[in-house]
Amino acid sequence: MYANLIKDNFVKLTRMVAIGTAAASVTLVGIIPPTFAAPLAPSCIRITSQSSRSIRVNNTCGTQKRVKVVLAFAPDKACTAINPGQNTLSWRIGRFDRLESC
Repeated sequence: MYANLIKDNFVKLTRMVAIGTAAASVTLVGIIPPTFAAPLAPSCIRITSQSSRSIRVNNTCGTQKRVKVVLAFAPDKACTAINPGQNTLSWRIGRFDRLESC
C-alpha cells in the first residue's frame, strides 16, 4: 500500500519537474538575444526624422553604406544603398524597430 503511494507520488513529482524545466527553458530562450543578429548601422548613419511609415537618414560616412530597415510586426525591408547626404526610407506596414548594416 505504502509502496504504491510512494510510487504514484514519485511519478507525479517527476512529471512536475519535467514540466517546470521545459517551461523555464522556453522562458529563457525568449529572453536571450540571438547572437546571429546583424550589426546596427554605423554611427555615421543618423536618423534625422521619423514618422509612422518612414525615416529620414543622413549618411555622413563619406562613402556609400548599405542598410536595412528592420520592422516590428512586418517583414524587414531589403538592403538599400545609402549615398552620402539625405535619404528617405519608407514602408507600408509595421513599426520601425532599428537600422542594421548589411
